[in-house]
Amino acid sequence: MLVLLSAGGALPIPPSWQTLSPLAVTFAQLLGVLGACWNGARLRWADDRRLVAIDAVARIVVAALLIMRISHAAPPALGVFVLVELLGTMLAVLALRRRTASSW
Repeated sequence: MLVLLSAGGALPIPPSWQTLSPLAVTFAQLLGVLGACWNGARLRWADDRRLVAIDAVARIVVAALLIMRISHAAPPALGVFVLVELLGTMLAVLALRRRTASSW
């Protein structure tokens, strides 16, 4: 994971990120399970406008949190994930608009 966050070793990693506590690993695993369940729900009910809207809002919140972490000494490589989240938000908004326009 540290290699990914350091852009393949090209960027420095803050010393506090070098070792993760067991609690941090547990939270990372729990969030991974939550993300997998959410993505499963989005795949299963891809046409549910509520899920698409919730997903768009969640992506904006994640992008904002990543920007906050980057501004407080997190590796700049996380900026790639900010772009991915914002791109996902734009696609979700376009999908919502397309479905709304086609339903009239």
